Amino acid sequence: MTSLPLRPTWCEIDLGAVTHNLRQLQALLGPQVSVYVCLKGDASGSGAIAAAKRAEAEGVAGFAFGNVDAALVCREAGIGSPILLYPTCLPKAAPVLERHRLMPTPSTLEDVAAWDAAASQRLPVFLKIDAGGFRAGALPHQAVGVAKAIAASRHLSLAGVYGHDHP
Repeated sequence: MTSLPLRPTWCEIDLGAVTHNLRQLQALLGPQVSVYVCLKGDASGSGAIAAAKRAEAEGVAGFAFGNVDAALVCREAGIGSPILLYPTCLPKAAPVLERHRLMPTPSTLEDVAAWDAAASQRLPVFLKIDAGGFRAGALPHQAVGVAKAIAASRHLSLAGVYGHDHP
């Protein structure tokens, strides 16, 4: 019996295209907009470390990961830019995030209180606003209150705000 490959596919990553696309995006947005490159799912299978190194060389503001372990792998590979974590880790991870300069995403007043209690030093955080997809984040009518709670907290500082739209 002849063995056939079950998935006879391959993926060829063109890092030159990553460079081109980032330059185009930055030209469209201008210098007043910070670009964070999403690298979740190993950069959608493209290789997070290679994509991060190329994007970092292009001057992106930072990166976003859906998994703290993947973010740590990039840190270990020498990626020094800011790293935002989507709302996927718990406040008990605060010491690891502080040590590796990773920024969590609290979305509720309860999240803010829990992260503030778990942190032992200044911890930058991002606030995610849910634009209707109901995929985590503060609802628009709650966002100002959550942002104010972050500003008033002892250990947290608001590094930025992002959203997720649902088509």
